[in-house]
Amino acid sequence: MVRIQKVTKGASDVQPHRTDSSCTFQTVIGEEGEALLHIATYGSAGRAMPGKASQQIQFTESAARDLLDAIHLAFPRLSAADSSKQVVQDTAAGE
Repeated sequence: MVRIQKVTKGASDVQPHRTDSSCTFQTVIGEEGEALLHIATYGSAGRAMPGKASQQIQFTESAARDLLDAIHLAFPRLSAADSSKQVVQDTAAGE
């Protein structure tokens, strides 16, 4: 697990991944009372332990702001209202 302090644009030669999975998020409170966005990703169905968290990362508020900027650059048609509505729907459905 790692706490992300800053998100910057990379320049590596990366390709799309071939397997799908899911992730969960929650807010946790750090030792100094600061909110952290905790994201856990899970192994694909073909892994030895499907459903077990594979990676866990936590974003500080500043890093979350960087991530939000990156998301808007990658997906310019997204709006804050779109994402808020989906999270509320997922939460109401018990997901």
